Amino acid sequence: MDPYNLLDAVDISNQIPSSFYSQMESKKWSERKEALEVIEKITAVPKIKNADFNELVRILKKTIAKDANVVVVQSAAKCLCQLAQGLRYDFAPHSNSSLSTIFEKFKEKKPHVITVLREAADAAFIGTNLENIFEDVIQLLDNKNPQIKSEMCLFLARTFARFPAQVMNKRTLRPLVNALIKTLSDMDATVRDNSAMAIGTAMKVSGEKLMMTLIADVEPIKLPKIKEFCEKAQVKKIPKAALNAMNNNPAPQAAPQSNHAPPRNSSATMVRSTSNRRLTVTSAKPATQRTQPAAPPAPSSNATVKRNATIIKRSTAPKRSIAPASSQQNLQHQQQQQQQQQHQQQQ
Repeated sequence: MDPYNLLDAVDISNQIPSSFYSQMESKKWSERKEALEVIEKITAVPKIKNADFNELVRILKKTIAKDANVVVVQSAAKCLCQLAQGLRYDFAPHSNSSLSTIFEKFKEKKPHVITVLREAADAAFIGTNLENIFEDVIQLLDNKNPQIKSEMCLFLARTFARFPAQVMNKRTLRPLVNALIKTLSDMDATVRDNSAMAIGTAMKVSGEKLMMTLIADVEPIKLPKIKEFCEKAQVKKIPKAALNAMNNNPAPQAAPQSNHAPPRNSSATMVRSTSNRRLTVTSAKPATQRTQPAAPPAPSSNATVKRNATIIKRSTAPKRSIAPASSQQNLQHQQQQQQQQQHQQQQ
C-alpha cells in the first residue's frame, strides 16, 4: 500500500498570507522571493488537502513563465512542485496548463533551475497522461531550441519508465516514436542521445519486436545506441489490469451457457441449415430406409412368345372405321328421305 494514502491531509489554504498576492506584484525581486519562501514552507508537507488553489497556481505559473530573475523562477517552480506532490491526483485540474508552462521554460540553461523544473514537471504529470499532452510534446520536440528538445526527450524517458502502461497506449506510442525518430538526426549531440534514451526506454517496456516495427526506417548505425539504453533502462512492471484499461481492451468473458444446450452424453448433433440459417437438432442415428417391393419375376420363354404373337396379331388386324356421330346422323336422314320418296311414288 502507498504510504501516501495513510497520511492525514493538511489544510494549507488558510495559511497563505493575505499579502502574498500583492508582494508578488512588487518590482523588487527580493520581495517576490520573500513571498515565495512562505509558500515553500507551507507546501512542504507530504499530503495537502484539496482546496481552491486556482489563484495560487496562476501566480506561480506566471512567475515561472515571465519573471526575469532566475532565483524567483526557481522558487516558484519549487512551490508548484511541492503543491503538485502534496495534491497528487487532486492537482489534475492544473496539470496540463502547468506542464505547458514548464515545458516552455526548459529553454533555461541554469542547471539548478532546470533540475527544479524537471521535478515540477514529473510531479504535475501525475494528474494527467500522455494522451492529454502528446500533441504539445510532439510540437516541442520540433522546437528550434535544442535545449527544449533535449529536455522533452528526457521527460519522455522518465515518463516511460515511471508509467509504463502509458507506453502501451497505441493512440500515443506511434506518433511519439515518430517524433523521436526525427530528433535522432538532430545536429545537437545531446538531443540525439536523449532521443535514443527515450526510444530505448519505450523499447524496454513494449518489447523489441514491437518497437522494431515502429523504428524500421531508422538507420542501422543508430540502433546499437537505442538498444544500449534499452538494456540500462529500469522500468516499473505493468499491472495487467492497468494495461487492459489503458488500451480499452478488457479481457473477453466466457459466454453464458444456454439452458437448452443438449446434454454431454446425448447423441444429438447440431446441423446448420443453409436455407434458413438456423440451428436444428437432428438425431445422430441413421434414418430407417423404406423397403421397396421386389420386382416380379421375369416371364418364361413360352409365355413371352405367346405374348409377342398376340401383340402382332392385334397390330395387323383391320381396324374398323368409326365415323363420327355427325356423319351417321346425316346418313340416317338421307335414308329416311329416300324411303319417303319411294313411298310417295308407290301411292
